[in-house]
Amino acid sequence: MTYPPQGPANPYQHAAYQASGRQVVPERPSQVLTAAVLMFAIGFIGVLMMISLVSDAGHMSSQSVGPAFAGCLGPMLHIAVGVLAVFVLRGQHGPRVAVFCVAGAAALCDGFSVISSATVSSQLSDYAYNYSLGPGYFAILAIVTGLVLIANVVIVIMLATGRAAAWFAAVRAAKTAYPAQNYPTQWS
Repeated sequence: MTYPPQGPANPYQHAAYQASGRQVVPERPSQVLTAAVLMFAIGFIGVLMMISLVSDAGHMSSQSVGPAFAGCLGPMLHIAVGVLAVFVLRGQHGPRVAVFCVAGAAALCDGFSVISSATVSSQLSDYAYNYSLGPGYFAILAIVTGLVLIANVVIVIMLATGRAAAWFAAVRAAKTAYPAQNYPTQWS
């Protein structure tokens, strides 16, 4: 035998390693991987936003419960998008459809947040001054939220493309073609 062994570049493509007749799942498209990385990043940003909201909860009065809930809805949706990234990477079709709904709702929340922070930043300058946040705090917040809004839209577009849809369909077909085997136990 010669070294290195002659044969395919990937030794697991050898016929001995493949089950006969089993449908092979194609390689994950790069846009699915990119969308999942963006989803993890959005989930991390959602966690940071939630920590920021919880730390500011002591400064809120009882009259601001409605805006506080509305401010928590976006980060909760961002965290949900981050969690759905795990299932999207596994090729599950249901979480892919859920990403369309959750990322769309998060994009709506981000859109309202960008518009409100852009229009009322002058009114909130007293708040920023009282809590030493700096004059550009709300501008930076609007820019980051705008980038997250764009990332949510990009995620939905990437997961809706034909290559991604074909990969999810192939994964689903491979799982349904060969369901889990029931092995006999010692009592049967």
